[in-house]
Amino acid sequence: MPNAWIIHVKKWSAANNKSYGCAVSDPECKASYKKPIKVKPLTKKQKIKEKEYETNEMEMMEQEEKKQRNEEKKKAQLKKDKENEAMMKYYEEEREKERNNQLYLSDYLDIKIVKKESGVQPEEMTIYNKIFNLIDNHFKTGDVLKRLDDVEFTYSAQEYIINWLTKKNNAGHSAELSDFIKLVVFPRLKKDNPKIDNITLILESINISTELKSMIDVRSYGQETQFNSYRITRAFMDYKISNVYSELKKTIKGLSKALEEIVIYREGPVAGKRL
Repeated sequence: MPNAWIIHVKKWSAANNKSYGCAVSDPECKASYKKPIKVKPLTKKQKIKEKEYETNEMEMMEQEEKKQRNEEKKKAQLKKDKENEAMMKYYEEEREKERNNQLYLSDYLDIKIVKKESGVQPEEMTIYNKIFNLIDNHFKTGDVLKRLDDVEFTYSAQEYIINWLTKKNNAGHSAELSDFIKLVVFPRLKKDNPKIDNITLILESINISTELKSMIDVRSYGQETQFNSYRITRAFMDYKISNVYSELKKTIKGLSKALEEIVIYREGPVAGKRL
């Protein structure tokens, strides 16, 4: 196999259009020759060190790749967490909107609309349910709950109401819901909240009564529950709670007409004309 010098001379002579013999003696040819650097073979110790170096390099590269993968996973998880948080916030806001737009009496408090009630004629019951629906559609949950924030339900009021119910139950008597709302809960709330309007207080009275449902319904006159459209409507209409029904008539369209229907049914057309 020709050595590096011979190969160089042949290439140089061909490139400069000279014979091999002339090229051998030409100083330019000699000057352009670069003697190849002989690479000494590595010693056993050097080979071990080189291998260790390569191994360390590989480990460092693997660690760096692992670190990058972990960073990418963290970023992906962080992005996913933010997306989940945003989604949860959206659903919570939607649920809040839905709740706020619910009807306070029938949806939030689960007041049932009934077609039959002991001692009430079907025709009269129809009118009472008409009144209930008008009032029910007027009060949205979000608006009512804001109003109720201003009502103070003191510990002494809670104690008074619970004791009243307990005595009734211990004596074997039932608490009629309408009377309980207008004669027990409402007056006690009014005592502690003289500046709160009566509509807000009757709404809170119904809310408090609903929380005590099990104690009130313990002997519910053979009915499934007293928390129905008829008894709640009676609580709204009672004259003992001044200004409630008259104020509602001003804001709820059709309520005056419905009241007239009740009076006409009970007392005749002449009484209705007086309204």
